[in-house]
Amino acid sequence: MTDEMNKVGEIQRKKKVAIIGTADTARLAPYDDPEFELWGVNNGYMVMKKYTRMFEIHNIVKLHDGTFLRRAGKEFRGQR
Repeated sequence: MTDEMNKVGEIQRKKKVAIIGTADTARLAPYDDPEFELWGVNNGYMVMKKYTRMFEIHNIVKLHDGTFLRRAGKEFRGQR
């Protein structure tokens, strides 16, 4: 258990939130500032050093062959 977690294992809520996208500027986020929760979107986990929460804002659909796409009917940035 890290010092950010309370006795029941939940992440302590913080007063500051950095919402981080997937642009090159994601590197400027306050990753080392313990006052911030770090929230990311979509494929942000690929560019973020760490995160507290991740949100997928696009539809996820299952294709007939059993694979999943993040956006209905097409690949998202070349990834399934």
